[in-house]
Amino acid sequence: MLGALLSLHLGLLAGHSRGQATAPLGKESGMPPERKFRPGQVVVVVRPGVSEPEVQALASQLQARVQGRIPEYRLYLLELPGTADAAAAKAQVEAAIEFLQKQPQVESAFPNYETGIPEPLPPIRPRKPGGGAG
Repeated sequence: MLGALLSLHLGLLAGHSRGQATAPLGKESGMPPERKFRPGQVVVVVRPGVSEPEVQALASQLQARVQGRIPEYRLYLLELPGTADAAAAKAQVEAAIEFLQKQPQVESAFPNYETGIPEPLPPIRPRKPGGGAG
């Protein structure tokens, strides 16, 4: 549940409501193809004690910028330079993740997966005595 909330929060930080296109993951990434992520965006979890300037330096090495952060969870959303081609955007995200995962400051890195807010369930009406619905 916490993971879903963090993904949702990061999605909101990234302008999830702006209606930007998403890129599906392929089989070679090891994730199910139905999982979608924001093109050009990578979520980074840094190790305890890593400073904001260190995160900025990592972003600079990728020619990226820090678009959002949740410091309490050491989460940062990096925005990579734009590319119009979907295949190139996917490759760019994968290359950034591979680079980040090799850095000693980084605990993990992954695409900014799309999440949604489920539709609310209809209200439950209490039953009246005798078995009839309300």
